[in-house]
Amino acid sequence: MIYMSFFIGLILICKGGDWFVDAASKLSEILGIPKYVIGATIVSFATTMPEIIVSVAAALDGHSAMAIGNAVGSVSANTGIILALSLFFLPVAIKREEYLFKNSLYIGTVLLLLTGLIVSCYYLPGFYFL
Repeated sequence: MIYMSFFIGLILICKGGDWFVDAASKLSEILGIPKYVIGATIVSFATTMPEIIVSVAAALDGHSAMAIGNAVGSVSANTGIILALSLFFLPVAIKREEYLFKNSLYIGTVLLLLTGLIVSCYYLPGFYFL
């Protein structure tokens, strides 16, 4: 029974997402607003709403670390997935002379993010990273 409920819910979420995107596209046509503006405002707000609700509920219950973790995790996961899919489907040609510079920037950025994560985790009470 629980598996059936899961699959029905999954189908309803997918179909509801299709209806939502179709309605947003139709709204952009009716109002004469470009589709990317509707996507950047209404659709992005609606997809972020569950994280906002969970973060507010956690903050009101006194779990500020959960609220921060939810916000940071959601943004980083969404950004990572979008970037990974973009790179997978739209490969970019890099010139050989730019390869070392761009990889150095990438490695430096990753090290900076990891350092910031480790350092900030020591200042959150009750959160242990290492």
